[in-house]
Amino acid sequence: MKTIEDLRSFRINSVPLAWYRKNYPLITPGGYSYTGDDMVDKKAILYEIEALYNSQTLSFYIDLLPLVHSSLISDHPNHAESSAFSRALKLLDVGSRTGVGANLIAQIYKGPWSDFIVNCDVLDLDDGFFDYAKCVCDHVSDFIICDVENIETNSYDYIIASHVLEHVDDYLPFCDHLKRIAKKNVFISCPYNEYDPIEGHNVINDVVLLQIGAQDIEVKKNWFWKNPERPDWSIVTFRLK
Repeated sequence: MKTIEDLRSFRINSVPLAWYRKNYPLITPGGYSYTGDDMVDKKAILYEIEALYNSQTLSFYIDLLPLVHSSLISDHPNHAESSAFSRALKLLDVGSRTGVGANLIAQIYKGPWSDFIVNCDVLDLDDGFFDYAKCVCDHVSDFIICDVENIETNSYDYIIASHVLEHVDDYLPFCDHLKRIAKKNVFISCPYNEYDPIEGHNVINDVVLLQIGAQDIEVKKNWFWKNPERPDWSIVTFRLK
């Protein structure tokens, strides 16, 4: 039987150190300098992934959950009359990074006590986090490395793209592909109407929301965000159909 230390050791050794050193040659994303000692650096990066990324990612998915669940209910009005296993649904998480958001969705909608069974796949252009994700995301069904344009039409019931839209070069065809893939709904969250965005980020405002056909729009303060330098920062959740 594996111990917690066995698991921790595996997780440390599965972190893609070479990927970080290539993309962040001087410091890790949170500001730690590389020491040159592989094990020390891997432990630092494990902390980076878990402390810097996962908690924020989970908070974004918690923001999306009310929209997701209300859509599941409205899309399946007779759900209480049949077994959850008879209506297993497929969801694709686009731009998943560590995959913990999709893992949360799959974990919530799992088993006979749930109104729905949601099987979640994750997709990203870069597999830099996938070794880590495969170790900690035991509720994710599949890990896919490709562009959304290569995913078959109507191959998933639902799509989630959490904090991806602001990074996409051309958001109109990107959203068209998401709608093409989804049989029912696309759920999106992203920063809203930033006045001082990170360099290279799209500013998602009311004009963009109108262009892409956003529905059920809700602007809110993310409960996780506590950066005193960005007190204006809000997120928007919405769906595309």
